[in-house]
Amino acid sequence: MRHSANRTKTGQYLEAILQSHQLETGTSFPLLQQEPTNTGILASETWLKRVWIELDSLGIRVEISSPPLSLHCANDRLLMDIFIDALVDQEDLLWLNWCRQYLQVTTLSELTTADGCSLTAASLAGQPSGHFVTSYNWPRTRRPGPSHWDLCLSQAVLRPYSRRRQLLQPLGPWSDSLDRWTWLFSRTALILFHRTDTNLVIYRPINSRSHKTFRRDLHHTWTGTLPGDVQRASVNLHPRTAYVTVTGTAPVDPPDQESLPASILHIWRELAADMDDDWGWVPEYIYIEGDEQVLLEALEKGKLRVISDGSFKQQVGTAAVQLRTRRGGHGIWIKCHTPGKREDQSAYQSELLGLLAGILVASWLRLRLQSLAKPRVRVVCDGIAALCQAFSTWPLSPTAPPFDLLSSIREALRMSWWERRNSEVDDIAQGYTNELIATDDTIATNPKFFSEPCAIYIDNEKVSCLALESVDEAVVLPELMEYWAAKGRLAPKHFRSVDWPIVHRAMKSLKPAEQRFITKHTVGMCGVGKFRKRWGLDSKNRCPLCGLEEDHLHVPRCPSDRAKTQWQLLLQELQEWFQSTTTATPIAQFLGALLRTIRTPNNQPQTETPWYRLHGLSSSALTQVCEAQLRLGPQCLLEGLLVHGWANLQQQFYRSRGSRRSGNR
Repeated sequence: MRHSANRTKTGQYLEAILQSHQLETGTSFPLLQQEPTNTGILASETWLKRVWIELDSLGIRVEISSPPLSLHCANDRLLMDIFIDALVDQEDLLWLNWCRQYLQVTTLSELTTADGCSLTAASLAGQPSGHFVTSYNWPRTRRPGPSHWDLCLSQAVLRPYSRRRQLLQPLGPWSDSLDRWTWLFSRTALILFHRTDTNLVIYRPINSRSHKTFRRDLHHTWTGTLPGDVQRASVNLHPRTAYVTVTGTAPVDPPDQESLPASILHIWRELAADMDDDWGWVPEYIYIEGDEQVLLEALEKGKLRVISDGSFKQQVGTAAVQLRTRRGGHGIWIKCHTPGKREDQSAYQSELLGLLAGILVASWLRLRLQSLAKPRVRVVCDGIAALCQAFSTWPLSPTAPPFDLLSSIREALRMSWWERRNSEVDDIAQGYTNELIATDDTIATNPKFFSEPCAIYIDNEKVSCLALESVDEAVVLPELMEYWAAKGRLAPKHFRSVDWPIVHRAMKSLKPAEQRFITKHTVGMCGVGKFRKRWGLDSKNRCPLCGLEEDHLHVPRCPSDRAKTQWQLLLQELQEWFQSTTTATPIAQFLGALLRTIRTPNNQPQTETPWYRLHGLSSSALTQVCEAQLRLGPQCLLEGLLVHGWANLQQQFYRSRGSRRSGNR
């Protein structure tokens, strides 16, 4: 990812390998975005293939931007996509791909006549048609045996019971260049042109009434400009003769009618329509104040300003941007919700998103300019760290968050004044944050940005940077969950109910020695009688206080008076800590009551009244959180596993008291 984002030599080498594999498999997506179960058999055994299979087994997907295989018609399709959709089995798919590589084709249109309605006889016979010049560097491939040129292709794309090799659906107008074609026909000049390496060979009709069969003109070659009505043509060659038969011609290409977009709002809506959950991002809100043409003129003169600011509150990030002239009166206002998971949010990331949004909209304005000059735009934001990281020239690291946003920004920066304008967008960003919090719309989807060179997905969810902890989790977590389930600590169905980010922050706040102690005590490998006997430190597995067998679960449940007294002291210290942190009284009482059940027989409550209804706990949200914690049990609570919801409840309590403290602490 680092090499792809920084365009290093290694990144270019990696892109070449990806393009080679994509040509080899012949599918719509680069190798790392394909399914190994579908196309793994088609790829050569390389180090990249081994990485791809390993990442897929871990639930990790890396997307590196790479040019797709070209389609040439309105209804064109890649051949391998057709075969996979037709549910061709893996062995047949391998042979069909071999046949495709021998013909050096990727799309259905490369096997059809120029009218896009029928397959050529040469393609069904396993011979190159010679109608076009390939744009790819193909490897040498030995011709498959006759038994492999079967009817799989016909079953997938031909009309049933047709003798003319007609397609199920005509391919429609061509979109490729005429320079790609080796055979061209001019209806006004009645000449068939054959493009060779050195010149244009002329073929003339042998019959003035029929323009199907042509004979080569051995005395002339074409040296001038091609007629304006030349069109693509496909032919059948007659071996050892100077004759060819035209099998199809395409309509003349209409003249190019390129028009400039009427407004950036049209570009915004078109891009938004092309987006999906995994690809593409545009700001959620854009509105124009005044005349867009004035802003266009300011851009052309280098006087357009982009002012951005971000907001971060309660793990919700937003950004606001304005594009305007120095005098004001005309402007474009932008509001956007920072994509990504709650734990990835930060004020820094919101600042970067605002910069990206401003640059994106400025580039849309650039599309409306008729001038080819590249104008300069002044970009301002009060986040100095964001500006330095986004617009510096030093290499980016995929482990530095947010790598996705940093690698998506590709423009220059020139700072100026703008304190007042920055205050305006800051107010809008904070207002948008409060609006999202009020509607509980706190998580924005995190797709691959249009300009993002590479992206990484873990469990089908895009992450903002290559977090090594997330990779370790993907590798180790499945085995760890099986271990916990086997030991009866945590059932797999309860795993996602734990608020792991909160647990992570709590562990990180402890000293390394305390972290190691908790880890060892949780798995039971600590200085208790069970392991002291194994290690040869004691002759028997006995608790020194009560004489019973001792493991890590026995320690808080020891029936001796000394253990009981110590347990009460620890619970008292916990209640004092609750008071010092202004923990909501119902939360403190519930957690204390749940911990006290550890020393009751079979962990049963000491009252028949459900705990979450004690002390007036009637809130539905509080009830749900308490019930979820009950399902984990008191031992998980003792080991520090809290379910989702406690932080939000504590945050609501702080807010009700007018406190600005965070419930996550």
